[in-house]
Amino acid sequence: MEKDSNPLISILIPVYNVHKFLKDSLTSVKNQTYSNLEIICIDDGSTDGSFEILKHFSQEDPRFKVFTQENKGIGYTRNALLSKIQGEYFAFVDSDDQIVENYIEKLYSVAKTMHADVVRCGHWESRNGEKKDCNPDRRKGPVADQTVKKLLAGYHDSIVWGKLIKTSLLQNIQIRFCETGVSEDLSFIMLLFALTPSIVTIPDLLYIYQRDNVNAITSRQNRGNVFLGRLKNIIYVCEELKKREKIDKPTANLLTKLLLHHLSSLRKLPTERQQQETAVFNKSIEILKQLRQDNARHKRFIYTIIIFLLTHTHGKITFYFSKLFIVCF
Repeated sequence: MEKDSNPLISILIPVYNVHKFLKDSLTSVKNQTYSNLEIICIDDGSTDGSFEILKHFSQEDPRFKVFTQENKGIGYTRNALLSKIQGEYFAFVDSDDQIVENYIEKLYSVAKTMHADVVRCGHWESRNGEKKDCNPDRRKGPVADQTVKKLLAGYHDSIVWGKLIKTSLLQNIQIRFCETGVSEDLSFIMLLFALTPSIVTIPDLLYIYQRDNVNAITSRQNRGNVFLGRLKNIIYVCEELKKREKIDKPTANLLTKLLLHHLSSLRKLPTERQQQETAVFNKSIEILKQLRQDNARHKRFIYTIIIFLLTHTHGKITFYFSKLFIVCF
């Protein structure tokens, strides 16, 4: 592609202690067939030499813009990246992943042709050097127009990578990442889908998700943080939609189910960890009470019982009752 005939596109890369994977990741970005890029990297206080790799790439290629900060967490870092965008479109790439060489070219071509605000693609999962297609059917189809269906689509596709997003859209809908926990993609994508007029899905597998990083948030050793992070993100979605007056009865019903589902998962944490998260639990109950008012009249009594049991029972009783509620309603 000719550089002068295409708009600037920003690639955003948050970096934290990924020395083993970083060089391959940055090389895949550097070698894109679409060349009019700014590649913005923020090192979030790495201690393993990742920043030195970033500096090397910036010295070789002026498209790399490298910044560093003391460790602030992934949500804060993603928001910092958003504040530096100069391109007409932007895309996130995680620093332990890779993209195929025509990733940006293909996504931009579709965005331009279809006049899309967001274009999403399929991805490979790489483990031990082998790649496989792990895209479930629910992530392959078009995104429906109704708010509740858009929220569900975002919930099932809660990954910020694998998407090209129009920068003016972000400026219009004014969303940011939740900074209070991990799984920050979840709330961002749910809100992005709920508030976006035009989302196009293509079947091409253009992103390579790295499963070999044992320090990744999604690894088994981080399960407790993920449980808590996803609950915090559902709370964040509820608060943002309430602020924007976007909660109708179907949306309130969906958010109630999601909140109960993730609230019940806290019971899988050790008792001492549950006690540490009292504030999150109480905030969840507060939002459940608010959502009860937005639900259909015949369900309000059921929700009142649910809230009472959540606040007066412990352990497996709460967990199984919440699961039963989700199945029945």
